[in-house]
Amino acid sequence: MFQKLHGWLEPEGRIAITYQPLGKHTPGLDEFADRLIDELKQADFVQIRRETKLLRHRASGLHHR
Repeated sequence: MFQKLHGWLEPEGRIAITYQPLGKHTPGLDEFADRLIDELKQADFVQIRRETKLLRHRASGLHHR
């Protein structure tokens, strides 16, 4: 999949990937990031940058029934 995406990008093209783990059995952030970076390198992506943004939980005002 990433090789096909790499082929579609213009030279110096960029992509952004986000990950928000939900559920009990999802990989942790570090495990997911390491695996993703390995896959991107195998698809010939370069200058891979990892950023983490801590999010605060905000009440949405919506009520679930």
